[in-house]
Amino acid sequence: MRRVPDTVDVWFDSGVSSWASLGYPARDDEFRRWWPQDWIVEGPDQTRGWFNSQLAAGVVAFDRAPYDQVLMHGWVNGPDGRQMHKSLGNVIEPETVVDKFGVDPLRFYVIAVNAPWDDITFQEEGVRNAQRTLNILWNVLRFATTYMVLDRFDPFAADLSSTEGHLRPEDRWLLSRLEGLKKTVDLEMRSYNLHRAARAVEAFILDDLSRWYVKLVRGRTWTETDNGDKLAAYRVLFEALSTLAILLAPVAPHIAEAMYQRLDGRKLSVHMLDWPDVRAQWLRPELERSMSIVQEEVEVVSNQRQKGGRKLRWPLKLIAVRSATPEAAEAFAALRSIFLDQVNAKELVILEPADEFPGTVVVAKPDAAAIGKAYKALAPKIVKLLGTRAPGELQKAFERGSYTLHADGQTFEIEPTMVRFEKALPPEVVRVETPHGEIYLDLRVTPELQAEAYAREIVRRIQQMRKDLDLDIDDFIATVIKTNKEFAATLEAQQAFIARETRSRSLTFTDKAVASEHVVEWKDVDGHGVGVTPLHLSESIREFTRIPGLTMAKAMALFDAGYKSLAALRSATKQELLAVDGLDAGDVDRITEFLAVPEKKDAVCPTCQASVAADARRCPRCGEPMALEATPCPRCKSAIPPGADACPVCGFALIGQAAPGTPSRTPCVACGELILAGSSECPSCGAPQKRPVPLVSSPTGEDEAPALLKDSSSYLVRETTPEEAYRLFLIAHNTGKKGMIITRLFPQKVRERFGLKDLPIVWLSNVGKEDSIRPKDLEKLSLAAEQFLSREKGVVLLDAIEYLVTNNNFLTVLRLVQSIRDQVAVNNGVLLLSVNPSTLDAHQMIRQPVDPRRPPDDAPRTRSGSSGQRVRRADGFHFGMNTDLRLRA
Repeated sequence: MRRVPDTVDVWFDSGVSSWASLGYPARDDEFRRWWPQDWIVEGPDQTRGWFNSQLAAGVVAFDRAPYDQVLMHGWVNGPDGRQMHKSLGNVIEPETVVDKFGVDPLRFYVIAVNAPWDDITFQEEGVRNAQRTLNILWNVLRFATTYMVLDRFDPFAADLSSTEGHLRPEDRWLLSRLEGLKKTVDLEMRSYNLHRAARAVEAFILDDLSRWYVKLVRGRTWTETDNGDKLAAYRVLFEALSTLAILLAPVAPHIAEAMYQRLDGRKLSVHMLDWPDVRAQWLRPELERSMSIVQEEVEVVSNQRQKGGRKLRWPLKLIAVRSATPEAAEAFAALRSIFLDQVNAKELVILEPADEFPGTVVVAKPDAAAIGKAYKALAPKIVKLLGTRAPGELQKAFERGSYTLHADGQTFEIEPTMVRFEKALPPEVVRVETPHGEIYLDLRVTPELQAEAYAREIVRRIQQMRKDLDLDIDDFIATVIKTNKEFAATLEAQQAFIARETRSRSLTFTDKAVASEHVVEWKDVDGHGVGVTPLHLSESIREFTRIPGLTMAKAMALFDAGYKSLAALRSATKQELLAVDGLDAGDVDRITEFLAVPEKKDAVCPTCQASVAADARRCPRCGEPMALEATPCPRCKSAIPPGADACPVCGFALIGQAAPGTPSRTPCVACGELILAGSSECPSCGAPQKRPVPLVSSPTGEDEAPALLKDSSSYLVRETTPEEAYRLFLIAHNTGKKGMIITRLFPQKVRERFGLKDLPIVWLSNVGKEDSIRPKDLEKLSLAAEQFLSREKGVVLLDAIEYLVTNNNFLTVLRLVQSIRDQVAVNNGVLLLSVNPSTLDAHQMIRQPVDPRRPPDDAPRTRSGSSGQRVRRADGFHFGMNTDLRLRA
């Protein structure tokens, strides 16, 4: 080996890298496939080195550049505009910004703030604005998916063209804007104007989707009936949000992925989808121009409302447009209802140039200066007298020449130049000039308009109270409004509107004290208040409306008749159901047929979180095994690998096999009543009937009865809903053990479902009732558990661990659990802790290796439920989850 004395410039390696990295000239197959490059990018410091060395080497070797396109990116400077240097103290670490705002807002800001080739003067406020934009998009997604889930909207049942007959102008407008956005983003991305593409997406999110379209369709999503109009709004929202997820994927991949999985999720990732094509048939440029005019006029009206002291909740009697341009007249004619809805006005009138606003009068205004020149000191007296004359009288006199005024024995000749005639609008009518015509706003308030405004104000306050109670959107309430009789009479005509907007099953007015569950006094109106009582029937209504043909009204009738769940319906006879007001024989037959079909519950894929059939061994979406552990073969006891459909030793098939001699009826796990085998709930007591299958078969091959919970022990149940934990609690309770439940569910609801009338229940709620504890008051919660255990030595069920973690520090909740466990151990009690692992962060869980074939001899038996529950005794500080997971700080 010897050193070469003369070397070429070190940039020569970079110059030939485009083909040397492909193995050329030793091999030319990859070279012909990939060379030259489509695009390269570097910073401004590489113009001499990276760019030019490749260009020179390519021209020398191949007589052409080795790249088709080249882009030079700019620098990111400090907030002071200078390059970041530690010596200058202006260095901002990316990790700091990411920890504060997230990855996607930082990416969106960096791409949108400047052209890629321009330097960026970093400003934290820009990242905050980007975060705000993405939060608005996420709120729109939550709004859409919430109502879609409630109405069981299936976006894949039909395509967009099938809803075309139900599309309103605002739907067609948004679809046109969406197709235009696709076209703009695609054009700007192809020309590397990434900042313009990102800004176009941001403008669509803020201006078109959030601030306009969602406001227009909110009322359509609130209707109870499943009509084509509401489904069309859902379809358009789905199209817009799905397209935004794809367009945002290169810029903000995390929120784009979350949106796609929530909306669609048929593929593993949004990045596996094709780039959307522009559908020219949905473009409506004329409609977009008309909507733009309406938006501008709505903005004008909003500004005049603020100046006139009229909030948007106060309706206007009349808005008139005079001398409208042809484009504006066409826009108002086509989008009249949209304009009136957005400005909250009752009537829109289009006036011709010669027309006047109703109530406009002519006013005579004497010109004091002109009169003063003629009559000097007498001018003030003449001006005052002219002000008392009718304008019509003066006009007629001026048509003949002049007007003769007599006063104090004197005669004054008033010339036409001494008086001006002006048009005056009625009081509280505002006129404003716009590029599209003159706008007249009638701000006068009538008793009817005042009542409607007060009704909207009451709706706003009740909605805030619903939010304070953390009610679901479809929850119903009973509302009592405390006010005087005069105000109640004013609101009487608006009673149905208030009840509909607030989902109040009953709405009453009173002038006495209100005894509702949640009462708020109006601080701005003395003696007025609102009381709200949640009815907690939304879950029952959701279950009942799953029955085909059962409307909301009929579901309400069932609830009013005392049926709170499907389990209660199963225990009812046909004669009892026929006795329910509002149900006919056809409804009863449909209910019976629905209940006769066994309910199929899907499992969740542990890899991609897709919903999969409960008996599936592999996920059809990602192809990964559904089980994380080996399954013991029922025949030879050999380990069957995860995902395998048959035993590799004896060939026993796991799918489609039924246990021989399966009884048709089995005893309820809680009350012992014989019920149909496979029932999910007991018709008598309502207890869940999940019979777990042993994780490891007993040596004799026979199923053993479930072991009783041991004293001085703590158990953690891994499940998506706290059904298995309640089943174990009922077993212990039926053996004579005293019990206490700590939950965020309404106590009466728990007692009705499980038939536990006198059971002590601690309700985690911010309402502040006697039987409730605020979720942040962990000390009080610990004291309640301690007092119960020291007195009753019973079993404590905690099914609100996720709610506590949401409202407190995770370590603080762990200390609470440890405190209760200590009291359990000292007082010979039992703790059941129900946890949904999907609600915990990844850093709160650690792996614990477990032999799937055989548990330790001294360990309590582990049981596995059909829906994925895992129960395990927790002997250490950490709690076992699914036998291989533990909570950690």
